Parts: sequence; structure tokens; C-alpha cells
Amino acid sequence: MSDPSRWVLGLGESFDNSLVGGKVVNLARLIFAGFPVPGGLVVTTAAFRFAVEEGGLGIPPELAERILTEYHRIGSPTVAVRSSATAEDMAGASMAGQYETILDVQGDDALLDAIRRCWASLDTPRTRAYLADKGIPLADVAMAVAVQELVAAEVAGVLFTANPSIGSRAEMVIDASYGLGESVVSGVIQPDTLVLDRASGAIKSATVGSKETWFEPGAHESRPVPPELRERQCLDSHQVRDLWRLGVRVMEHFDAAQDIEWAIRDGKVSLLQSRAITTLEDSETYGECLAATREQLREAKREG
Repeated sequence: MSDPSRWVLGLGESFDNSLVGGKVVNLARLIFAGFPVPGGLVVTTAAFRFAVEEGGLGIPPELAERILTEYHRIGSPTVAVRSSATAEDMAGASMAGQYETILDVQGDDALLDAIRRCWASLDTPRTRAYLADKGIPLADVAMAVAVQELVAAEVAGVLFTANPSIGSRAEMVIDASYGLGESVVSGVIQPDTLVLDRASGAIKSATVGSKETWFEPGAHESRPVPPELRERQCLDSHQVRDLWRLGVRVMEHFDAAQDIEWAIRDGKVSLLQSRAITTLEDSETYGECLAATREQLREAKREG
């Protein structure tokens, strides 16, 4: 039997990628640096491997007992349960959206079920294809699971500290909508999109999205957004400024462009996770090619 003391750790004390995965390591670094990251616990890769050795991806009774003991110790809060694989959030393989995340989880049975779902998402046709493309053998990957206190968000979304669509490091992009961030991250709605000047935080452009539905904390399902709110930008100027400041700090902390998930409740911004933007170089190349092509077309037009 593996060492039971390594099965569950506090979120802020998890710095070993082989034990907690890249996503959790990033969160632990942010907590240690004083960023506003919700607390929680981590079910480690040691627990995952123990479950596999015991005959599958069910949770053995002794492991379930340890997980629930730690969950009760932090007050049995409503949580977000996030996969954190050992191949995740690396420099060349962010794995963004590849593994399972379950929001609004409350209670012992729901927590254990969410952990099982995260484990199961390690081996799917989509993740196999992604790992093969990156040259990472599936057998080399193990799954940890972050159990993070849920922010009952009024507004949530994603902040890119560089503009990934055009490869510009001079811009930041915010996607935002009402409620939990699942509506934005999953792409089920058209969010508000703001492009900021990265140096000053000034808004360069703002597009109000349709925001048809939202995931209200505690509802466990999507609900329609009232029409009068759909037509309104969901972030005010102070919140945009706070997100810009947060983006600058996180980018400087990791010394790399970041893809940040955030939530706002009662005027307070929480940082839910952060990963490197691994496609920026491709976008920069695309932007350079596009600019060169436009110049060639302009020259051809001038020459008739």
C-alpha cells in the first residue's frame, strides 16, 4: 500500500508536479505569493495510483475516508472539483479543456463522484489524441484532483494577458458573463469581450455579448439571463481595472503570458486558476504572415 499521508494535501502546500499536477502547482505558487486564490485540498496522484492498484477507478474505502475527513475539516463547503494531470499546464502542453471540471459540488457522495469523473477523464479518445500529438505516453500521466472552495460568482470569466487571436503581447483580452465561469469556458454563450492596452489598462474595444444563459451558483443548471441584462456590459470600470491589475501581477509572477480564470463576488476578485498561453507563438507567426500578405496586396493594388 502507498503512504496514506501522501493521498490528500492542502492546496497551498502542493509544489511537487509528480504528486499534484501542473494546475495545482500553479495554484500553490499563487497562494504562496499572496494572490486571492480560494483554498481547498488536493487528492494526489498517489491516491490515484493506489485506486488503480486496488482494481480500477473506484475509490477504496480507506481512501474515501481520508478524503472526506479532510473535506469535513475545511467545513464541507461547496467546491469546484478540477482535474490536475501531471502533463497539464506545461510549457508546451496546457491541456486546457481536455480534462474534467465539475462546479457547484456539495456533500460527501457528490464529492467522491466528482473525483471519480476527473480520474475517468484521463483516458478518453480526445486526451489520447492530444497526448499523442505532444509525444506524451498515456502511461506516463497520472491524475491529481483539486477540491477548491467555490466562489458563488456574480460575474466570472477568462483573462488573457496577451491577445491570443493575433499574438499581440501589447493587449489583454477579458471574456466575461454572469454567474459561474462555466458558461464562458465551455463556449455555450457569447460573452462580453474587452480588449485592453496591456501597459495602461485602457479599454481599446468592448463588445457586449448576447449572454443568453448563466449558471447560477446552487442551481446546478443553466438558466435564462433576463433580456435587460443581456444588453448590458456585465463588468463595471472598477472591476475591469481590478482584473487588469491582477493580470499584470500574475504575468509578472510567472514571467509568461497567462490564461487566467477568475470570479467576482461582492466586489472581490478571486483567481481560480492560471496557465501559460502555449499558442501565442503560433498566433504571432500568423499575425506576421497576415500583415505581410496585406502589404503585398496593397502593393499589388497600387500597381494595378
